[in-house]
Amino acid sequence: MTSKTETTSIPEIDFDSWTPEQEEAALKQIAQAAKCKYAIGDNHFYGRFPDGTIINLPLSVSLEDVNEISEGDVASVDQFTRLIEKIAGKEDAEKFLAQPTPSMIDMANKYFEIFQKLNQLVLEK
Repeated sequence: MTSKTETTSIPEIDFDSWTPEQEEAALKQIAQAAKCKYAIGDNHFYGRFPDGTIINLPLSVSLEDVNEISEGDVASVDQFTRLIEKIAGKEDAEKFLAQPTPSMIDMANKYFEIFQKLNQLVLEK
């Protein structure tokens, strides 16, 4: 294990006067910075993380793929990892899983929302 000897500049914080309003403002700022962008085309979802990393996820996942992902007794984190690897492919899955968790969750949520919207349109009469 290595230890950091560098000191990071820490802003002046009055811990005794920290308020719920300050917490909410700080969390909103962090959440806004974690948001991802996306576009859809050629039967794919193209996502861009805040750091500029772009991934390509198909919008055609089979039931066989889903069954293969959920086989066995695996933890939900492992299932999520297997799902991303199956959908995105090894290279894009590595890019996806290397992102900060808030951005990764935002991207996954956007992808699955688009996937759900697509399925609803297919079922429309």
